[in-house]
Amino acid sequence: MAANWGTFQVKVVAFLKGQQSSGFEETAAFFANEYDLAVRTSTLLMGNLAIPVSNMGVMSAFLVVFNLMYNSPVELGPAPYMTLASQIVTTYWIPMQFNPLPPHPPTVAPSPGVQVLFPGEPSSLGMGLYTAFNSGEETLVAAGLMQSFSMHMLTVSGVYNGLIPTATGLVPSPPIPWSGVF
Repeated sequence: MAANWGTFQVKVVAFLKGQQSSGFEETAAFFANEYDLAVRTSTLLMGNLAIPVSNMGVMSAFLVVFNLMYNSPVELGPAPYMTLASQIVTTYWIPMQFNPLPPHPPTVAPSPGVQVLFPGEPSSLGMGLYTAFNSGEETLVAAGLMQSFSMHMLTVSGVYNGLIPTATGLVPSPPIPWSGVF
């Protein structure tokens, strides 16, 4: 299964066109929740489903950035979006869990399974978020966010640790590298 970016885009466009927010807190919660919902439908290439620990750090980061930009007397450029991207990487992707099943060949069982070693590259994500939020039109914002988030997910990587069968029983496999969350 792939991340459900189609639903994400539809909801972001509707939210932005409807201006349904009563403040920064609600807007931050909306973006964090929609991001989380899309990521929860993503998998590794072998089919291991993403299981985010919490999106509270993402929500807090959106809130800080929205308040910072609103209260600044000058245009801040991409700097707040770099902060947002860094927080997404550290609070969301570093603690990310994945279903350990299915095992990655040649393993037959997880031990313990999926491990994130690199939570993705934040600077490209930050620039992508800056470009998306400053594109002006609702459909362009939604498409830009989807592209930025999905491109970032392709930079996440790690290893799979499992057990392989031998003549004497199951033994730990060498770490099997994986790259990209889809």
